[in-house]
Amino acid sequence: MFYDQDKRSQEIGSILKTARVERRVSISKCAALLGTTRRRYTDMEAGKSRLAFVEVEFLCMYLKIPLASLYIWSEPQRVHRVFIRSGDLVQCIVGMEEPYH
Repeated sequence: MFYDQDKRSQEIGSILKTARVERRVSISKCAALLGTTRRRYTDMEAGKSRLAFVEVEFLCMYLKIPLASLYIWSEPQRVHRVFIRSGDLVQCIVGMEEPYH
């Protein structure tokens, strides 16, 4: 599998931008939190400037993005048994992703 770092930088930047816009946080605020310029932060969201892991981790925490949601692969999931009582509300969420190419 060929890992395209530029493509992944763009994908991660897009996720960060979407979360920032949805939470109505300014570019200036995010740049200031990281101690960087607005220009570099804009380049990060566009995938033109690489982010350090600690920057990604901090932004995910601040923007309330589950860090695991950025992973492009995951371990096979185990089946879990859950016992419920009559009348309990149950919500099942199943996520299926295509493999990264």
